[in-house]
Amino acid sequence: MNENQLVEEILDHQELYVRVSTRYDFNPKGNVTPDAFRPRVNPPKKKDDCGCKSSDWCKYSSPPKTIDEAELSEKPYTRCAILNVGSVRKTELMVRHKPSLYPPNKAHAVYHTKELILPTSDRPLCSRGFYKQPTEQQLDGLAKSASIWPPKE
Repeated sequence: MNENQLVEEILDHQELYVRVSTRYDFNPKGNVTPDAFRPRVNPPKKKDDCGCKSSDWCKYSSPPKTIDEAELSEKPYTRCAILNVGSVRKTELMVRHKPSLYPPNKAHAVYHTKELILPTSDRPLCSRGFYKQPTEQQLDGLAKSASIWPPKE
């Protein structure tokens, strides 16, 4: 069995969970910044980092579980941004279920822009290309629509 055989449809009323860091992803007023929702920068470090932002799908995860999967050294600084899938799609971003087998993560989902850029010699890892970075307006929309767990005390 491969990852594509496990793919399911993610509905607009469902949620995505994105790990955010209290050290880097919040402004002085305590609000999450748009950069917290930016996909990994190009060129990618790994084959799967092709301009997609990783998240967990609510069908198979929860905010505490998403935080628990953070690296041990980052857990004290990790919170969970909750995004409504319909709101993500309204910013013209695509949402896909992308379960991984190794390591197993049935909850893994990604969002990305619709524009695919073909591979070049400085981005050889993404043989099928990578997705263009979201605009500042798209990232701002995600930041404004996100709720944070656990909430501020």
